[in-house]
Amino acid sequence: MPWTWSNGYAVLVVCTWCGRRFVVWTLCRLPGRFLTRRNACSPYSPREPRAIWCAHDPGPLTPGYAGAAMPTVYFFMMHDPADPQRDFQQVKVGITGGDVARRIAQLQTGNPFELRCVDSFETPCARRVEHFLHRTHAAKMQHLEWLRWPRSEVHELIDEAKQAARRIEERASREERFASQPSNGIVRRPSREEIDLHMEARSFKTRLVPEMLRRQIAESLLTAATGSTLGIEGIVRVNRIEATIRFNPRLAEERFPALVDRCRVSKTEGRFCWLKTPPPRSFAVANEEAKRALAAAGAAGIAHSPQDPRQAGGNPPTPEERRGECEFLRATQQVTHLEADLADLQTELTIRLGEDEGLVGLCSYKRYARARIDQVRFRELFPSEAAQCEEPIPAQLRKRVYPTRSYW
Repeated sequence: MPWTWSNGYAVLVVCTWCGRRFVVWTLCRLPGRFLTRRNACSPYSPREPRAIWCAHDPGPLTPGYAGAAMPTVYFFMMHDPADPQRDFQQVKVGITGGDVARRIAQLQTGNPFELRCVDSFETPCARRVEHFLHRTHAAKMQHLEWLRWPRSEVHELIDEAKQAARRIEERASREERFASQPSNGIVRRPSREEIDLHMEARSFKTRLVPEMLRRQIAESLLTAATGSTLGIEGIVRVNRIEATIRFNPRLAEERFPALVDRCRVSKTEGRFCWLKTPPPRSFAVANEEAKRALAAAGAAGIAHSPQDPRQAGGNPPTPEERRGECEFLRATQQVTHLEADLADLQTELTIRLGEDEGLVGLCSYKRYARARIDQVRFRELFPSEAAQCEEPIPAQLRKRVYPTRSYW
């Protein structure tokens, strides 16, 4: 591959095939696509020194590269030196961007028992793997990251995590090529195999939509039950978001169009859509109940004035709220499993689509290049104009139902 050299820039290079990372100095341009820290696709710019190259085989590496740590998924268990056979039936599933031993040292403080790493593995999708495990075992989670799991079966959990990592990595690498280029506008007739994939997707959606409605109902009712307190202990947390100011790109477009044109970045956008799959309204009873629960949660949010939540306390959960939490966690587990299966089918159809825009009666995936404003660059080049495009955001209280069990 051709390499063009300049000076003054540091770029983090990542091979999505093998996962190796290297910090390259004086590299000014690379073929392929780039990702910023926010995972937004954009061409390389000297003002984005942390770009990530998404291409296989960066070629021979020359001296001067500094290695960067790959995120690691780890599995910690407690060990009692006085009773080595004791099984706490607790495993901590987490991630770290540094050394696992250092992470153990951080968590060991205040723990009367010895923490041991049962296993760990590196993967570029560590955060997604962690979330997948937490949500597929939401009812077994304790204190957000500790999972009730016997020591004798922990390797089954580890195998499940590694399988999920391979699945997510493969899905991302297979879709990458087609998600980064505009579609050609052609909607063609599907093949027999593509029709079979769609029928399987319909089956998953038929089970997924009711579970999503059940989760929404449980979440809305728990949110509404918080009233004007800090939340429900271990189930719902209320955070105060302080008043702030935010850059509004629309105002920049209206007031300084010529300056905005100098800070545009082209990005391919698009969204895959399944056609002829059951929408929420197909499940009339659950859909209406979800709407009523959402309205109740909205009314509770309006009544909940933006006072400092530290002045209030969370309510202890009632038996009904405990049941609501169990329903929410059960639905979360089902939704996570079904969404993962549906994502695999979406990947298969995306590969079969290629550059085409859709399949008649099955799916559509319109992708187009869109020039967006690079907000960071605009604010760096034109700070005074950027200040005129800021708008105030009032203080607000945000309610969040824990996606996993957050207490022992």
